[in-house]
Formats: sequence, C-alpha cells, structure tokens
Amino acid sequence: MNLHSLILCEGKTDAIIIGYLMIGYYSWKHVNNLDKAIPKTIKVSDSQSFEWFQKDSNYAAVCGVGGKSCFTSFLNERIGPFQTAQAYNESFSKILIIRDRDNEEIKDIQDSLSISTDKFSLKFVKNTWIDNPCIDGFDRNYIVKTCLNIIPQDKEGALENVILDSISEVEEDKKIVDSCIDFVEENKEKAKKYLSRKRLVEKAKVGVTFAMMSPEKVFYFIDEILKSIDWSKRKTIVQAFSELKNI
Repeated sequence: MNLHSLILCEGKTDAIIIGYLMIGYYSWKHVNNLDKAIPKTIKVSDSQSFEWFQKDSNYAAVCGVGGKSCFTSFLNERIGPFQTAQAYNESFSKILIIRDRDNEEIKDIQDSLSISTDKFSLKFVKNTWIDNPCIDGFDRNYIVKTCLNIIPQDKEGALENVILDSISEVEEDKKIVDSCIDFVEENKEKAKKYLSRKRLVEKAKVGVTFAMMSPEKVFYFIDEILKSIDWSKRKTIVQAFSELKNI
C-alpha cells in the first residue's frame, strides 16, 4: 500500500529548504506530474504552496500554509474535510508540522495545534510521533501519526536564526554573518520605521548577509537566493528539521 505523508510549514521559505532536504539528504524525488497513486491535491491559495515528493512507492506533500497563525484553520478547514471524505488508504497517514518557536512556550504551541471533531482528532507533540484515532469517508477506523518539529529546537528563535547559524558553519562566512548581525543591531533604532518588530530585525540580518554574499542577486526575491544554497550539506539545518527522517 502506498503511504502518503503531509508536511505543514509556515511559508514558502520553509518549503524551499524542506524540499532541498527531502531531495538532497533524504533521497526523495520531486514529483512534477501527479499520477493515480497520489490522492487529489488539496486546494491552496496564492499565499500558500503545495508540492509532492516520492520515495519508492511512498509520497509526501510539503505545504506552506501562509504563516504560523494559519495552522489551526488549515487543519480544520482543509485537512479535516479531506481526511474524512477519503478512504483511509487515500488519505494522509502521517502529518508533520514544522513551526518556528519564536519566544513561545512549547506547551502553548502544542495546545494551539490540537484539533478535535467527531471523526477527526489530532494532537501534536514536540519530536514525538503519536497515534491519533480517526474515521475515514466510509466510517472505518484508522490511525494518523502526528508530530511537531520546532525551529530551532534548543533555543528561542525562528528559521532566520537557523539559516544564519547554518551559514556560520563555514568559517569565512561566519565573519560575514557576525559583521552583518552587528550592523543591523547597531542600526535597528535608526531603521525602526521599517524594523518595527523583533522578527523583522532577524529577517534584516538574513537579508543583509545574503546581500553581502550575493551582491549581484540583491534585487532578486529571497527565494531565489535560498535556492542557490545546498541546504542538505548544512548540519544545523538538517538537525533543525530532524523529524523529516521519519516521513
């Protein structure tokens, strides 16, 4: 039986890095043309993304939901109805959520992601795969495995911090990262019109670093810069997204 897994992340930036790790580190292949072995794709908006990957006879979808505040609604409005309308062998048997920690408590994140309906009830626990009893479109009982992968895993922060830590693994690049972080910290008050939140300050550090490393690409979208780095060779990124190994 073909197994179908779903990886939910915050946005397209996360989805790009996850896709690189799926292909370069875990040996999955991107699926350009859907075939009859894959259940019909869940519809997403322009601010979201949805890509299929294949490994042997198994399939995994990577979906950027559009931001950390969108996970619960996406689970309730898209995933729940999809799962309960399908036969269990055509639905997702594993669901992994990859989410930034920021400065939140792990328990609060876990609680915010739990959903419960008559036929579909899911809980997400950090780095722990748990069984969730569900009912499919033919009123048959089946199990969906779920897990939560927090970014970064061992401290407060978000994907931006993991990206900078990963780039810093190369000694000559670490000097650039440190200088760019210092530059943004020294000038964030002057730029507070644009850096009005802590998250924007962290994004600016990544942006300045990429501008220094790839000045010819400074006017490109950041997605294009992300695609130019082989994230599968960066241990910090691999460790941060560690639960991908269980998909």
